[in-house]
Amino acid sequence: MLMMRLWHTPRRRSLLSRLLLAGLVLVPTPAATLLAAPSAVAHGGAPAQFPTDPRAAMEADMADLEKWAEGSVSLIILDEEEEIWEGLENDEQRQRFVAWFWARRDSDLRDPAIPALLEFYTRVAAANERFTELPRGWRSDRGRVWVMFGKPTSITIDPDDQNTLWNYFAPGLWKDLAFDNNYGDMNIRFIRVRQTYRIDGDLSPGNWPPYVMRVMESIRQGLVLNPDLEFNGGS
Repeated sequence: MLMMRLWHTPRRRSLLSRLLLAGLVLVPTPAATLLAAPSAVAHGGAPAQFPTDPRAAMEADMADLEKWAEGSVSLIILDEEEEIWEGLENDEQRQRFVAWFWARRDSDLRDPAIPALLEFYTRVAAANERFTELPRGWRSDRGRVWVMFGKPTSITIDPDDQNTLWNYFAPGLWKDLAFDNNYGDMNIRFIRVRQTYRIDGDLSPGNWPPYVMRVMESIRQGLVLNPDLEFNGGS
């Protein structure tokens, strides 16, 4: 699961586990091995843009380090981290930054595996496989929601207009993250627009509802488990 600081309290662990994706079994590959892996390459010799394998999804982000922050990690990078990133001058510094970025989100710095990294790219790969419209994969509205919140508790499809409603059930969590009703249900509606689905923000398709954005920001912030780690870009 995406690791959130709130999980460190037993009371909230069970609530958040209902919201965030559960049940994915990942081989605990050491993060250092993943971060040093060669880039994912398609048959034509170019990096695959929307890999459906978690390792390949991570490798796609690492294929061009100058554009790393524009890849799928753009969904979770914090503003202050992006400021540091923009000041980096070479790939050695960028490599150090990527390692630091995931170390900040590591639940156990003594363990070479980083659960947050593995879970994140598992979700990215799943989004790439599930959502093939344009924009595709994790870049689509449904893909972004899938990466941030995981698999919905339930999905309801309107048989007439083909619009779809995703429900995330986490009773009691509304007090912390301002869900849209007192029972902890967070409902996200997607509107069919030609061959794609756009999130419904009431005003127009693609206009993200404020409560969804609030929860996303809470997750971004909560992922950082080691906020006091300082970045050392080297000489």
